[in-house]
Amino acid sequence: MSIFHIALVLGAAAILLFFAGLKRGAVAAVRDADKTSDENQTVEDGGYAWTAIAAVVASSSIVTLAGISPIFIYFGPLLAIGSAAGIGIAFLVEDRK
Repeated sequence: MSIFHIALVLGAAAILLFFAGLKRGAVAAVRDADKTSDENQTVEDGGYAWTAIAAVVASSSIVTLAGISPIFIYFGPLLAIGSAAGIGIAFLVEDRK
């Protein structure tokens, strides 16, 4: 199985996760749109800084490694596929309070 086929299968799975999460998030947003502003307040607890730092380090490393060896050019699309899957998963497992 070539890297193309692996990326194709992972991309298809990421698309399914992304659109399933998008559907759930859109339905939740429409359902919550008629609530009063007091009921619709969300509290951000932060905790995203380390995730953002890890994403910047990973993408910077991939760009740097692509300049060292051409084989690392394949990691860029895999990071994009992983990002799309992660967004879908985030909507699917959101914390309902």
